[in-house]
Amino acid sequence: MKRIPDTDETPAAVSAYSRATTNGSILVTAGQSLHIPDGELLGDDPAEEQTRRCLQNVEASAAAE
Repeated sequence: MKRIPDTDETPAAVSAYSRATTNGSILVTAGQSLHIPDGELLGDDPAEEQTRRCLQNVEASAAAE
């Protein structure tokens, strides 16, 4: 059964997209944004910081699973 992990550790999904979905065995993430959990955009930050934030968002989604 498809489930969307819920956590306050990642920014809210934009539009009709989900931060992540799971069937209990596989976690699928896509379209990770450059936002921190409070919604602030990191668009002007260096690429290293943007990448770190995206990976932190993926990690938080996996932990919520």
